[in-house]
Amino acid sequence: MQIISGKELALKLKSEMAAEVATFEGRFGRLPKLVVILVGNDAGSVSYVTGKAKACDEVGILNETIRYNESITQSELLQKIAELNTILSMITPQTWVERDPTLKDLVKMRVDISYGMLGYPVLMSADIMAFNAHAVPVGSDQVAHIEITRDIARRFNNIYKTEFFIEPEPLLNDCALICGLDGQKMGKSYNNDIKISDSEEATAKKIMSAITDPSRIRRDDPGNPEHCQVAFKYWEIFTAPQQVEQVKAECCAGSRGCADCKRQLGGIINEKFAPIRERRRYYEQNPNEVKEIIAQGSARARAKASETLAQVREIMGVYK
Repeated sequence: MQIISGKELALKLKSEMAAEVATFEGRFGRLPKLVVILVGNDAGSVSYVTGKAKACDEVGILNETIRYNESITQSELLQKIAELNTILSMITPQTWVERDPTLKDLVKMRVDISYGMLGYPVLMSADIMAFNAHAVPVGSDQVAHIEITRDIARRFNNIYKTEFFIEPEPLLNDCALICGLDGQKMGKSYNNDIKISDSEEATAKKIMSAITDPSRIRRDDPGNPEHCQVAFKYWEIFTAPQQVEQVKAECCAGSRGCADCKRQLGGIINEKFAPIRERRRYYEQNPNEVKEIIAQGSARARAKASETLAQVREIMGVYK
């Protein structure tokens, strides 16, 4: 392995990789003075390392195409959100976070709540407030999280006599809550969720376990869709109103058995997921494209978060 540094590296970069360096500097700023280049044994495999040799961030250049480690942009973004989280934590009363519904659920489950978990609502608020969002798309069970964000934003504005932070609104659609297969709130921690990443076979099998009308014993018993705890709710989510009415009529007449109903429902859900799963497979086969998307999004997010944090510091009069 060959190590090059200083003027020798600068001349090499300027003469051989001007376009790549311009791309790098356009995204990350000018190259630092201390730069070490490690040239691997494989032809076309080059890795640039910036910063101190023992603790450095990496930017990979492969086949004359710059590919950078998304940890650079993400770590810088996380630092800014972590700093904002610390600032907001200093003005948030403990009683506010204790009323968080997720924490209450964990208490019911007798889960030991750590200091970090207790402060999670503030961290989530920092995620939102770092971009001074006007609205946040959530499920109806998450509206309480947006409320604490609004409270924290209002408190900051009141303390520092400003109107800087926007009080975000929850953005809900017609399907603001999906119950799990067992009738409870859907969540991976409850092991009652339907994953888009599941195979068609796994999805169909899960749908067959969905709770229906407990009072219906035989296949030809008249059913009551209003008492169908899960399956009929999925019909309302995944199909058109006309089909929902047909399923309802057949269920009430006893001509639609629960097993047949769920089997058909599983096929419909798989059809809905098919184009999403196809797209997912594409990205699984093209990880570099995923990294590029993440890096570009992180760069935009980092710029906005940096702007927000700079203004927060100015409002508070810190770091002057």
